[in-house]
Amino acid sequence: MICGKCGATFYRTVDRHGANNWVCSGHKDGNRNGKGACPNLPVRERDIYTAFIRMYNKLRLHEGIILRPALDQMEALESAVQRENPAMLDCLEAVRMLKACGVGVIFEKEGISTFEKSGEVVLSMCCEFARKESETITRNLIYPVWRRS
Repeated sequence: MICGKCGATFYRTVDRHGANNWVCSGHKDGNRNGKGACPNLPVRERDIYTAFIRMYNKLRLHEGIILRPALDQMEALESAVQRENPAMLDCLEAVRMLKACGVGVIFEKEGISTFEKSGEVVLSMCCEFARKESETITRNLIYPVWRRS
């Protein structure tokens, strides 16, 4: 978790009563860094759990208002990216053919499974990021050569 006030991470502690708390590392380490201590006090783990459950229930209750537009925008972005990258279309077509045969592709490192609907969206975004990274690397390699000539 990230502190909304100072941007530091939270860490888990156990108080003398055995209760789990999450404390902003900026609260403890702030004076050492010269920034001043973060004003956030420790948060009980059960309060975080309760807030998470409340957020999850609200998302489930209002998924048509909150989640559906976000998924629609991601799918629109995916189709726009696919139009620009024909290699990605080949990759997704191969994944869909395997899926039709009952074979799913799981990318363990990225945590992507094509059995899930979101898997194709995430896979297409990863393909696009890889393409952009490749372009950047190529540009960084070519520019110094071009500049010397």
